[in-house]
Amino acid sequence: MFVSDGWTREGNRLGTRRRGASIEVRFTGSRVDLIAVQVPKGGTARVRVDGKDPGAVAAFATDYILAQPGPGPPMLKGPGPGVVAPHAVALGEGIVPQSWSIIMTSDTGDYRLEGTVTGFDGSGNSTRPFRSRSGQITIDPALWRHNRDVLPEGKVVHGNRAGDKFGFNVVRTAVADVRFCSDARREFFVPLVRNLPGGSHTVEIVASGDGEVIINGFHIAQPPIHP
Repeated sequence: MFVSDGWTREGNRLGTRRRGASIEVRFTGSRVDLIAVQVPKGGTARVRVDGKDPGAVAAFATDYILAQPGPGPPMLKGPGPGVVAPHAVALGEGIVPQSWSIIMTSDTGDYRLEGTVTGFDGSGNSTRPFRSRSGQITIDPALWRHNRDVLPEGKVVHGNRAGDKFGFNVVRTAVADVRFCSDARREFFVPLVRNLPGGSHTVEIVASGDGEVIINGFHIAQPPIHP
């Protein structure tokens, strides 16, 4: 860890009010969280990852896939998630943050994928592997709940109907800045960046000089890396 001039140390805690005072952490992993303190006269700090502003960092995540208003997919009774729906997608290449819709076009599992930025990005079927035309989204049929069931008597049943619609968002996972101000002194933590490609990275905190910045430490996630 590199600490510039302008910081004072109290035990393991570092604090500064100086504009441009910075801390750079070199780590191997996919995520780093900041553990810090907010105070009434706290300031802000900018974040850089691998020497880049957060808007240029290739780190993304999806949120929950939710049924959107419309006819709506059927629900199954019992414990656990009951929506007959895709329960996860995977991110590929050339990711552009945006909202996505999966729209069923038949009663036998056919659908189309549309993004608010990319537009139409391909058609697929809930029973077959799918990769979008742009390469941004892949869908594994094993993660599509009740896409195709064979009943005891041999009858094949597809869970969705034309008009069912699902939506999810793809967002950047690197934050641009951190606020250290609160109405009372309290410790907090915030993910600075998540879902980085496994490997060596740097994250830098740069004080803005508009109040006190107090840092306790950093937590680094190092998930297993499979060949």
